[in-house]
Amino acid sequence: MESRLWTDTRPAYRRPIVALYMLLFALLLWAVASVTVNSSVLIGRYDTISRVSTRKLSLLNGLHRSAAYIQVATLRHLMAEDSLAKVRERIIIDTEFAKNSETIAEIGKLISDSAERVHFHTILVSRAANTAARDSLLAISRNDGPKAMFYHNTVQYALFESWQNAVAELDHHIESEAALQMDEAQMVAARTVRRITVMLALFAILLVMSGILIRLSVRRMSLLNNRNANYIRAIDQTLLVNTTDAKGYIVHANDHFLEMTGYSLSELMGQNPRMFNSGLHSEEFFRGLWQQVLAGNIWKGLMRNRMKDGSFRWLDTTIVPFMDEDGQPEEFVVLRHDITARIEAREALAKEREHFRILLLSIGDAVIATDLEGRVTMVNPVAEALIGWKEEDAVGRPLTEVYDTVHQVTREKLPSSVDVVLSTARVVHLSNNTTLIAKDGSEYIISSNGAPIIDNEGKLQGAILVFRDETEKHFAQQQLEESEKQYRGIIEGSGEMICRIAATGHFLLTNPAFRAQFGYAPDELECMTFWDIVAEESQPACTVKFAKVLAGESLGSNDAVLITKQGDRVEVSSNASPMTEHGTTVGAMLFMRNVTLRRQAERAILNAKQGLEDAVEQRTMELNSINGKLEQEMALRTETMEKLGRLHTGVIDSINYAKRIQNAMLPSLTKFRAVCPDSFVLHRPQAIVSGDFLWWKRSGPMLVAAAVDCTGHGVPGALMSVIATDLLDRVVQEHINARPDEILSMLDRELIDMLSVNRKSDWIGDGMDVALCMIDHASNTILFSGAYRPLLVADGRGAIVEYRGSTSSIGGATSGYAKNFTSVTVPITEGMVVYMGSDGYQSQFGGPHDRKFGKARLRDLLCQVSILPMPEQRHVIENTLLAWQGDKDLTDDIMLIGIRF
Repeated sequence: MESRLWTDTRPAYRRPIVALYMLLFALLLWAVASVTVNSSVLIGRYDTISRVSTRKLSLLNGLHRSAAYIQVATLRHLMAEDSLAKVRERIIIDTEFAKNSETIAEIGKLISDSAERVHFHTILVSRAANTAARDSLLAISRNDGPKAMFYHNTVQYALFESWQNAVAELDHHIESEAALQMDEAQMVAARTVRRITVMLALFAILLVMSGILIRLSVRRMSLLNNRNANYIRAIDQTLLVNTTDAKGYIVHANDHFLEMTGYSLSELMGQNPRMFNSGLHSEEFFRGLWQQVLAGNIWKGLMRNRMKDGSFRWLDTTIVPFMDEDGQPEEFVVLRHDITARIEAREALAKEREHFRILLLSIGDAVIATDLEGRVTMVNPVAEALIGWKEEDAVGRPLTEVYDTVHQVTREKLPSSVDVVLSTARVVHLSNNTTLIAKDGSEYIISSNGAPIIDNEGKLQGAILVFRDETEKHFAQQQLEESEKQYRGIIEGSGEMICRIAATGHFLLTNPAFRAQFGYAPDELECMTFWDIVAEESQPACTVKFAKVLAGESLGSNDAVLITKQGDRVEVSSNASPMTEHGTTVGAMLFMRNVTLRRQAERAILNAKQGLEDAVEQRTMELNSINGKLEQEMALRTETMEKLGRLHTGVIDSINYAKRIQNAMLPSLTKFRAVCPDSFVLHRPQAIVSGDFLWWKRSGPMLVAAAVDCTGHGVPGALMSVIATDLLDRVVQEHINARPDEILSMLDRELIDMLSVNRKSDWIGDGMDVALCMIDHASNTILFSGAYRPLLVADGRGAIVEYRGSTSSIGGATSGYAKNFTSVTVPITEGMVVYMGSDGYQSQFGGPHDRKFGKARLRDLLCQVSILPMPEQRHVIENTLLAWQGDKDLTDDIMLIGIRF
């Protein structure tokens, strides 16, 4: 099985070694050919030398023969007289000399350096010998014996000299040729030896390299074998492997297979794998499996097998057929991976999802889920009942088709709530003033929230909308508000002093009669407790009675002494009753009457009774004197009241004139509406003049606008507004390219320098809060910086974002207090609305419980009205303030600005 799973790698050294041996064989052939060629050259050279030596001997023999012929001919001529014989001998001599000359010429051709010299000497000697021979023959023919002898000797001498010269020249040439041939032979031999040495060195190097390659190949084979063994071990540890023969009977199984199934190898050998059949899979399933593997294809699939102990395991199975040369299966290798835990986890997840779906279906709130395109994917029964759509009919439709909402007040169609969730991928606060129109036309007042659906990888998968029917709650709330309004009307219109106190002693509610009697404003009482106005001598008794009321007991006619804001003592008689919520006492309601005069009168009557009789006459005289003084005091008081009336009229006239001056100094609101036509400005001073104002300046495509809230209100606030306007004009004019945070920093320093009177102290009480925006229409951005004032931005679809300003005001503390103003860039989008203003609106007291309007309620109000036209927004915001305020006075100046883009 292992040989089929893992193919053996052929030795890596075979081809390189064969190539090296072929290279070595080629080098050896080259060396042998080189030695052969050089040897043939040497043999040829030595053959040439031997031929030259042979010709030399032939020449010498020819010379000797020529000399002998001449000597014999000469003797014969000396002894004979026959002319014919002389001629014949002469011819013989000439012929021999000619032959000798040809021989000498051939020898000259065989040699190189001395050929010309030998030929030259031979020709000279031959000519001299011939001449001497002729002369000798002539002398013999004349019978001149001495001359014949002389010429005979000359021939012999010439032949001898020729022989010596030719021999010397030939010896010299042969010696030179032999020496040259010996040098060349030595060079060829040395070169041959070097080549053979190099060949042997190369052969040794090739042998070493062959050994290294063989060793590396053996090592690589060992590593491959180890790796194959590791692979097989890894498979044995992770996969269940068994092998069957061509008929499907088990012939092998690994240890992991045996451990998982619980069988031993002997129990499995020869068995059919059907023994693991769990009964879940059909016969068609196994028939298709066998058809595929018998055709030579790999089969993959999931199988549930039964183990020896009766348990079931899910196995990811792969069957690999091995085919023989004829294309018939000879064995099958089955690889299994246990995925039981994964299947169980998947089933558990499916159950959990089903449980989650059942939970959503049974939840009390209406739930609608959508995909990324805003199409409905799930509707629970509560939502079905409200929208009038069945889940099977709603799934796949756009949310806006099955979930139709309008604004509760304006009846304008609201945009899709899910669009905001899908575009921002976060939970979005949605308006509660929403009316749902069902499929049949029914209407429900609902509260809703939207949230994104995020998977485990943090990717957005859709959105979920949760809403609730608030119709009954809405009408109940309306009834409660009506009852509360009537109740508060009774309290507010009562002439008695009424206050509601929490269990901690803090004031929860006070009516105008109470506030008028003690001289406190509502915001002051909000931070006080009842014990702050109780005189010291009355506190023990009041503590005991208050504990009884908290215990659930109602008390009547309780006397106590209370202290006003001016420090006056007021004697009151009160009735107390407990306040309960859900059966628990949470405070007390006090109804008080001022009995100071009554108590004083009672005490005066008592004192008068004791000395009435003794002081009647004295009192009569005193009364007469008092009457005169009273008449004088009444005349003086009348004159004083007339003066105060004239003074009040003058002050009011002065303040009205100051208002005209302030309006003239502040930037024109009419021109601002011309610059920003789609905007509104809500400005309500607490007094005639105000410390809150809108400042703006236009510079090209840039519009700088600021909502300023100066310290105080009335005349002090108006004076601060004049100073703030001048500083803003000067700082922005001198630093037109500065950022908003830089403008606020410079404004802070300028205001501190202007208002610092005592240079030894860096604390200045006066200052202002500012929300400053630079609106750049060229780049469609808003650069905002705030000093204790925020910027609210509504996207026009029911969602609002707050950009907080710095926690520092302009002015105020300067020593040991670092102010850090920062800027934030807000991109301008179509339909976007920005709001900025003072804190007067949110600080106004009123409502059912006589509390501040608050930041959260103001943000919800702006979120609701942001989709309306700007004039209607101002109308709704102002009417909401009037309804909240009721008959109460304004707590502070109010400035609110809205701009739509």
